Amino acid sequence: GGDDPRPWALAIDGFMPEDAADKMVAAADRFLAGNGVVQPPKVYSVESNPYALPNGTADRIPQSFLCVGPCEDGLVARFRAAVAGAIGFPIENVGDVIFSKFSVRQRTDPTTDFHAEDANLPEGAVALSLIVFLSEADGGGAVGLPDMDYTVVQPKKGRAILWSALGADRAKSRTKWEAMPVVVGTQHLVKTVVYLYDYQTHARAGCLDRRM
Repeated sequence: GGDDPRPWALAIDGFMPEDAADKMVAAADRFLAGNGVVQPPKVYSVESNPYALPNGTADRIPQSFLCVGPCEDGLVARFRAAVAGAIGFPIENVGDVIFSKFSVRQRTDPTTDFHAEDANLPEGAVALSLIVFLSEADGGGAVGLPDMDYTVVQPKKGRAILWSALGADRAKSRTKWEAMPVVVGTQHLVKTVVYLYDYQTHARAGCLDRRM
C-alpha cells in the first residue's frame, strides 16, 4: 500500500575479509566434491529454473549445497555470527547457509525468499536476505534485483548484498533476486536469510525442514 516503504538493498564492501573468503571457497569445493551434498530444491533445481528447462539438464544452474551438520562448524558459525552482528538480529534468527559455484553460462532464475505461508511457522517469514561474493568471475556473475529498477550489483570478493524481503504488513514479497550468468571463469557465492524469529533452535530440535 501507500504506507509500505520501497524495498531497499545495501552493498557492503569488505563484509568478509579476503582470506576468510578464500577459506570458505576451499571449504565449499571440498564439500561439493564429497558425498551427501544436499541440493536446495526451491532455487537451484532444474524444475524451478526456466533457463535449464529447454534441454532438461542442469547445465545452466550452479553446483550448490545446503550446509548442515559438521559443515555448520567453524567458518560457517563465524559467518552466521558476523551476519547477526552486522544487522543487530539474534544469531538464532539467521537461517541455513547455501554455497554455490557458478561456471560459464550458469545462473539462477529470479525468485523471492519470502513465502506468505511462513508467517504461520515458529520462525516467521524471511525478513532479510544476504549474499556474499566469495570470489569473482573474470566476466559476468552480477546479482540482479528486478524489483528495484533492476539494480545490478557487480561481483567483488568479500562484498555482501543485504536486502529487505518483506513489506511492512509482513504479508507480501518485497524483492526478487537472481544470480546473473557467469561469462568467463567461475564464481562462488554464499547465501543466507534472516527470519523474524528464532530459526536455529527449532531446526536443531528437528522441528523444521531445511528449506532454503
